Amino acid sequence: MPPKNPILLVGPSGSGKSTFCEQVILQNLAMDRPAIFVTTEYGPSEAERTLKEQGLSKVETGMLNYVDAYKKQHAKETKRIATGDPYCEWEFR
Repeated sequence: MPPKNPILLVGPSGSGKSTFCEQVILQNLAMDRPAIFVTTEYGPSEAERTLKEQGLSKVETGMLNYVDAYKKQHAKETKRIATGDPYCEWEFR
């Protein structure tokens, strides 16, 4: 992978996308490179638990940060189900 370039992983459920991302994060942290974990399937606490199961140990402050896209997406999906509108972009506040 080229350094400092975003990548897009695409594949069916169970193909290893999440595992690949978790391993990339763990490898970067092992090399003292910061990482940002964007959660879309679960919240940051679940993401951290998963990383610990994969071997994550104590991390220096600022080396691993989370972006909680799950919470925002969950609110949108809940409203979409309630309104029946698949294009609804309403968010809980």
